[in-house]
Amino acid sequence: MINHIPKYKTLVVLAEREPHDLSAELRRFSCTRLSIHGTPDNLAALSDYPDIEDVSLQSCDVSNLNALQGLSRLRRLRVAFGQLSSLDLNFCSSTLEFLALSRLRRLKDLSTLPLMPKLEHLVINHIHSFVPPDFGLFPNLRQLSIWNTDWQSLSWLVHLPDLETLHISQIKVKDADWKAILSLARLRRLHGMQSVFRSAASKEFIRLRPDVRVDQGIPVDLEKHPDTKQFLEELSRGKK
Repeated sequence: MINHIPKYKTLVVLAEREPHDLSAELRRFSCTRLSIHGTPDNLAALSDYPDIEDVSLQSCDVSNLNALQGLSRLRRLRVAFGQLSSLDLNFCSSTLEFLALSRLRRLKDLSTLPLMPKLEHLVINHIHSFVPPDFGLFPNLRQLSIWNTDWQSLSWLVHLPDLETLHISQIKVKDADWKAILSLARLRRLHGMQSVFRSAASKEFIRLRPDVRVDQGIPVDLEKHPDTKQFLEELSRGKK
């Protein structure tokens, strides 16, 4: 199934139940946003379309991102489920603004992530026993979600002085020390504090940082993109 939504320059490829030739679909439909569910044929054809700026891969049977190497203008990338085991983002390191990695059981090493000066929003969810990235390589990070992940400590937060939103629900922190969060002078939203560090710690944090909204509202990574509601409504109508 294919859905093309010209208003949003978006192409949705649902290749989980029937085969699709991605090369043919990209020739038929112009897009800058591409969402792929499953594994279409000719995934490497992506590299022939450098104008694509937003890619989502869900349940895509790829072990690496070689097929995306030609996307030198990529700004947003989401990868969920699937077989991804290595992560080379050098091809878009100077342009990427949003990166979401979720439920990737084979992905065990994030230390290969390069310097990404424009990255503002990073999501690492439901990934365990991995080598963490060097957070000093993301100097402009504003929003971070590490929902359901494991850490030796949170001392690396010192490298993210501009962080404004932090989502830590269901994480495990071996040293159980939350004080590193206090050092985030620009932090304004913290979600998951009570679920991880319990009520007493949450109350103490609120006392010390009354400027931060703690466990209020929907975590930023779960909020809808401004266009998403309308986009999904049009998608449900089966526009082509």
